[in-house]
Order: sequence, then structure tokens, then C-alpha cells
Amino acid sequence: MEHYDFTSGGSYRYRHTGPDGQSYVFHGIFHTVRENEFALQTFEFSGYPDSVSLEYMWFEDLGGGRCRLRGHAVYASQEARDGMAASGMEGGMSDGYERLEELLEREGARAAG
Repeated sequence: MEHYDFTSGGSYRYRHTGPDGQSYVFHGIFHTVRENEFALQTFEFSGYPDSVSLEYMWFEDLGGGRCRLRGHAVYASQEARDGMAASGMEGGMSDGYERLEELLEREGARAAG
């Protein structure tokens, strides 16, 4: 993680290196952040250059210290959307959320124990 400023007007940039040694950069700007409610950001991925998506994210309180993240991404064209999907990024994103879920479960168990 190079930086991550989750505030309105903030930005983020991080690098991921895959098992094959290939490195990818992700970055964007947070246009609107309403804590525990909503975020609007841009998203750029070096694996599919020259394409910026606009991402809307809603956080829904599920009770018991849990929430659901609902998102919607908008691309400039269907070609850009399809290219981003074909880049393999979706699998990496799913893996990342699964790892986050495991981390949160471990931290929750540690805090309770």
C-alpha cells in the first residue's frame, strides 16, 4: 500500500504482485466518503490502461458488527467494461475480499477471547 486516504477528496494507490511476479498498480480518487454509509471513487488498473471507472459503494449495517458492501461500477464504454473483466482483476478482487473476511473473523475472535 503506497497510500490510502479514505476521505472526500482523498486518494489511494497500491501495488499487487501476483504469483507469477507480475506487478499491477491500482489507484484512484475518493470523490465522496460518508462514513459507514457511502463512497464514490474513481478506479484505474494498470493491467487495463487508459480506462477509468466510476465506482459507487454502499455500506449496509447488518447488525452484530457486520456490514454488507454493495457496489456498482460505470465504464466509459462496453469495451472498457469487458476489457477490465477479461483482465483477471475480478478473481483478484474476490480473493482479496475473502482474505479480508478471514482477517476480520480472526480479529473478532481475538477481541472476544
